[in-house]
Amino acid sequence: MTAYLDSFYHICSTYLLAFLHPIRIHDYYLYNIPLPGNNPYPEKLDLSSSLMCSWFCVFFGNILNLFITVIFYFNLIDQGVLSYFSLMGLDESYLVRGLYFVTFSSLVDVIFFPLFNYLYIEFYTFILKFFAEVLGDVKNKDEKINDIINTHFSSYLLGIIPVLGKTLYTLYSAVLIYIGIRKQFKAGRLVSFFILFFPVILVIFTVLSMLTLLFSLI
Repeated sequence: MTAYLDSFYHICSTYLLAFLHPIRIHDYYLYNIPLPGNNPYPEKLDLSSSLMCSWFCVFFGNILNLFITVIFYFNLIDQGVLSYFSLMGLDESYLVRGLYFVTFSSLVDVIFFPLFNYLYIEFYTFILKFFAEVLGDVKNKDEKINDIINTHFSSYLLGIIPVLGKTLYTLYSAVLIYIGIRKQFKAGRLVSFFILFFPVILVIFTVLSMLTLLFSLI
């Protein structure tokens, strides 16, 4: 039992270090430069460890969001605010539907987290492998791609923050991927930005192409 707890502690501490020191974690992976803290030479974060910590953050963040939503809803009831909806010609059920929507979206976010991220990982791994081949001089590309993806999941720590958590971890995950590409691929700023936003460019291009084809058939 103690061994499991000790292993869990080291996983969480490495996850936190990847969040707090994104540049130094890649320097450690590449050049074995010690990290700050009590365990300067931790084991690498693997995918299962990163997803486990991230899943906990998503679960806890959704619980907080749901709790705040419920408190806000019942606070409106206590203050008699709902009666004003009738005076304004609005149906009070809109708030109830909003509460149901938040609950349902939280359940979907937690339950399907592994599936969504599995698809995301497969897609982004394909993109990174493609650009690693294009750059040409990236050695041990599979290991480096794993390091980029696994460490970027530490951004989910920001998901614990109520309301703004999803926006914050989305933005910070982009920062962590950018740092990972710069460090692991030794790519320049413009190339790193292009690789980072290439999936977005690809999606926009695909949507525009489909719309163009659709309108041409009408």
